[in-house]
Amino acid sequence: MSKQDRRVIVLDGRENSHLHAAWSRSGKHLIVTVSKTAWSDGYQQVELRPDQLEELRDYLSETIALNPPDR
Repeated sequence: MSKQDRRVIVLDGRENSHLHAAWSRSGKHLIVTVSKTAWSDGYQQVELRPDQLEELRDYLSETIALNPPDR
């Protein structure tokens, strides 16, 4: 997957922390990096397989559908 075709999501958190998610070069895995967290000065990175992405998608869809107090 070319660099221009790869979508990126960046979510900013408190105290300059953020989450960065981008597709791998092959387009088969999502690479998620969390940086500058309260428990680490550096960053943590995970690579999600397609089956894990499906589970994450389902979880997020179900959670978003709930009323805020039930989340």
